[in-house]
Amino acid sequence: MYKEARNIADEFSRITREVPGSIKFYLDEKNICDKAISDIRHFAEFNKTDRTTDRKLIRTLREYSKRRREADDNIKILKPLAEFIDNNSVALNRLDQLRGEMKKMAQYVESDRVYKPRILEELFEGR
Repeated sequence: MYKEARNIADEFSRITREVPGSIKFYLDEKNICDKAISDIRHFAEFNKTDRTTDRKLIRTLREYSKRRREADDNIKILKPLAEFIDNNSVALNRLDQLRGEMKKMAQYVESDRVYKPRILEELFEGR
């Protein structure tokens, strides 16, 4: 049971450290897609194109629109967790401390322990 608890605590801690960077990544991705879509729209507005170019523009627009939607969806999903992380930094720091304590205790429990007798040394002789 303690191994499962440690794994869950470790995984949750990892996620809380990665979420802010992930949101920044998706915000950057969304921004790039917005600029690319704007480039496509302006190209179409200011240039005469043939059917081949039109198809290429539509394909490119579709690709950037999908990428933008995926980035926006990820932002929407991760934002509540990011807000939770920001609002609970004290608790998350305590969780990291607990993870350290759990790791230390698990190493102790899993190690080869030896008892050194205090009074009845002869009881342990030869063992």
